[in-house]
Amino acid sequence: MAKQTGALLAFDARGQLGKTIVFGSWRGQSYARRYVVPANPKTAAQTLTRSAFSWLQQAWKLSPTIFQAPWDLYASGQPFTNRNAFGSKNIAVLRSAADLSGLIFSPGAKGGIALATATFTAGVGLITVAGPGPAPPVGWPLAAIQAAVVRDQDPNTGVLYQISANEDLVSPYSFTITGLTAGQLYRCAAWAKWTKPNNTTAYGPQFAGSATPT
Repeated sequence: MAKQTGALLAFDARGQLGKTIVFGSWRGQSYARRYVVPANPKTAAQTLTRSAFSWLQQAWKLSPTIFQAPWDLYASGQPFTNRNAFGSKNIAVLRSAADLSGLIFSPGAKGGIALATATFTAGVGLITVAGPGPAPPVGWPLAAIQAAVVRDQDPNTGVLYQISANEDLVSPYSFTITGLTAGQLYRCAAWAKWTKPNNTTAYGPQFAGSATPT
C-alpha cells in the first residue's frame, strides 16, 4: 500500500497502490509509474548461469588462502572484491560447460610472469606438482610456485566444492597435494608468486592441466 504525505502527488508518496501504480522518489523528485510484476525468467541459458554461479560461490567459500591470494591481489584497489572477480571471470567460461577444464585458478596480478610449463603427476591419493620457474627479470626473485586442484564435475550440477592447494618456496619446486580421491579426474593449475623490486608481490597467470590419482 502506498504511504502518502500531503496531497497525492503534491508532496510525497511511497509504495504501490492496488497493484496498478507505484509511487517513489529518485534524487529528490517524486514519480509515479505503472505497477509491473517482477520478472523471474528461467530460460535454459539463465538457469545454467545461476547454477554455475552457485557452484562458484560455494567453491570460493571452501577455497584455501593460497588459492585466494592471486584473486586478493587482482582485486586490490579495484571496485570489486576478490570473490566478485573469481565469479565474474569464471561464469562466462563455465555456464555452458560440462566440466571444469576452463576454470580460472589464477588470473595473474600486478604483472607477474607465467610459468613456461608445469607437470601434474598422479600418485596414490595425491598429485605431484613440478614447475621449473621461468628465468626471472632482474630484481624479481621467484618467491614460490603454487598450485591448486579440484575434482572435475559439471559446474551446473556438481556439488563437490573442495579446492586443495599447496606451494613450494625453494627450487626445484616440486610438491604434493594430498587427500584426493582415487580414480577421479582432477583439474589442476600452477602459477608463480613473484617478489617485485619494490618488495611487493605479483602473481603469474596459471598453467593448467589434469591428473587422476590412483
